[in-house]
Amino acid sequence: MSRNLAYSLCIAGLVGSFSACSSAPSSRFEAGSNSFDAPAPHQAVAEADHQIQNGNTAAAVGRLQEVIARYPGTPDAADAQYLLGVAYENLGGLRDAIAAYDGYLAIAPTGEWADESRSAGDRLRHQYTASFPAPEAIDREIDAARAALQAQPNSAEAKLRLADSLWQRGQYDESGALYLDLAKHDTNFAASDHFRERIELRSDGSYTILTPVEISRRAAEKNPLQVSNLSSFAAVRDSFTQIPLYFIVTGQVVNAAKSMLYGANVTITIYGFGNTIYDTQTTSFGDMAPGETRAFSMRFSNYRELNSIDRYEYAVSFRR
Repeated sequence: MSRNLAYSLCIAGLVGSFSACSSAPSSRFEAGSNSFDAPAPHQAVAEADHQIQNGNTAAAVGRLQEVIARYPGTPDAADAQYLLGVAYENLGGLRDAIAAYDGYLAIAPTGEWADESRSAGDRLRHQYTASFPAPEAIDREIDAARAALQAQPNSAEAKLRLADSLWQRGQYDESGALYLDLAKHDTNFAASDHFRERIELRSDGSYTILTPVEISRRAAEKNPLQVSNLSSFAAVRDSFTQIPLYFIVTGQVVNAAKSMLYGANVTITIYGFGNTIYDTQTTSFGDMAPGETRAFSMRFSNYRELNSIDRYEYAVSFRR
């Protein structure tokens, strides 16, 4: 892992999502599994570095965690610890990224990536505090915003300040009323993303406040067949060679919508390094009632060797 290479790693957030009949975020075989031998640590770190640079960050996390767990105290584990911070930052996990960068400084305070880890940790702490202030800080801001609005009742700036603070505190009804009042008197604000991300105002004057609960409900309706509890492992060893004969992926699907889903399926595809497709299998569940959960287990044997399996991906399909 060269210094220039590490500097080129993307810091933009990569938030995976999936919809019906589309590929979902990748998952590698479970980190720390002792069912088979992992790649050599230096190779594993280099491959994880490559995955991060090519946008497959979620898969890199498992590989880096495996190196850290299997080879503690080694230079490769230190490199993996730093890259884990980069990976979590790419994925938007600020607290996990901070912990990973701090972890690098704990094991290599004067190491090659110490300056980068210290700088990134300080920057992310500031970003996290600004993005997720403590409840007490929000309450103080609400009190100050109320006082400012009382002093200037017609101030759009004071109303917006109070509305934003109330929204952060989860007081959505009062916040929504202020947003609607601002939109009523300012067409530019009514057309802004700030307003539209929080209030859905219809042509007949009716509206919906887009609270986190409402957003989650809509997401469940849009992507109702959700996959969870994914796990993978090697099983059934050859009695003579003791080599695992199968790679198994298990999990659950749930109909998170409030309506029946018909012809529900989940498809798992396993990949080798370089996006080589080894095998694909589909499990059909038929019709699924609202809230119904079904389990699946798929067994794969069409691959060169377990060490060559890089990741697996899932896709779902259904009819309404």
